[in-house]
Amino acid sequence: MNISKEIGTYNNEIIIKQKKWSKEEDNLLLIGVEDYGNTSKKWKTISSFIKNKSPSQCYSRFKQINPQINKGVWSQKEDDDLRYYISKFGRKWPSLSLYMQTTLKELKR
Repeated sequence: MNISKEIGTYNNEIIIKQKKWSKEEDNLLLIGVEDYGNTSKKWKTISSFIKNKSPSQCYSRFKQINPQINKGVWSQKEDDDLRYYISKFGRKWPSLSLYMQTTLKELKR
């Protein structure tokens, strides 16, 4: 058995059991991102304000609730933009999602 699984750590981060995020936690997360930004170096700081949430859980949740990401019906311009970015960069979905300002899940549908 992997020792990190046995003692409940992975990459020096305590594994915290997943549970549904509350509205309060979502609000704290959005405030934290507004105050500190959403760069990889800030997730540890942001997670320190949200009880029982790890930096990776905060990052993952923010990708789901980021208010700047459009999750609605695609416009013709967005379809055209996607075709352009695919022709320029290929089907590198994580990179394309950044250019398109949408989630990877929404981009692939």
